Amino acid sequence: MPAVSSARPRSKAPSPLRSAGALQITSQAEAYATVELALVGHTDTVPYDPNWTEALKLTESDGQLYGRGACDTKAFIAATLTAIENIDLEKLKKPLALVFTADEEIGCLGAKRLADARPFNARYAIVGEPTSLQPMRAGKGYCLAEITVHGREAHSAYPQLGASAIFHASRLINRIEEIAEDLKSDARADFDPPYTTLNVGLIEGGTAKNIVPGECRFTLEWRTIPGQESDYVLNLVKRAVDDLQKLDPDFACQIDAA
Repeated sequence: MPAVSSARPRSKAPSPLRSAGALQITSQAEAYATVELALVGHTDTVPYDPNWTEALKLTESDGQLYGRGACDTKAFIAATLTAIENIDLEKLKKPLALVFTADEEIGCLGAKRLADARPFNARYAIVGEPTSLQPMRAGKGYCLAEITVHGREAHSAYPQLGASAIFHASRLINRIEEIAEDLKSDARADFDPPYTTLNVGLIEGGTAKNIVPGECRFTLEWRTIPGQESDYVLNLVKRAVDDLQKLDPDFACQIDAA
């Protein structure tokens, strides 16, 4: 790890954009309409397995550094801050911004709030996502939807009096799996995998083992390849819902896209 200079930038201390869920630093205290370069990372991580020994402690082993988020993106943040320690920000000819967002792993919430706040525009950006040290011009988009399938409760001894929301949800999930397979045909070599991917990561429903479930909820996320509109997959799912409603008048669901 490079040595950290004891010299400090002489510019005024930066102020966090707390309302935007991000920390933003520029080469001067004043805000700019446009900065030349933004270095972008996120401070949160995905959950870790409880069997992982000291997941939140940086550990060195055989020349490698281990810890939750070490690559995604804490190493980038550490390297960026170390580099900034060795730069006299007052001598920069053009504005520089560091942007560290929160809640990236659960829907890019900090980035969305920052985009809404629009404190500045960046002419160029380097995003510190792990790419096996291979430079990339773009990354996949991220979309999330919460889907609630409605049914009609009844005692399990008389299922004909109800409508199982879980059975209905399973039919929709089967359609979503078919959509995922179809999207593989639109492959682009720049990504691994080179197509838009879908995932149903969470599902819950029902109130008791002897009651026909009246509601089932699941999450759907999809990661789009560049050039594909974010609502393309959403429209395919809505079309699948329409088809299921034609086959079964009792089928009903609500889609809340983030």
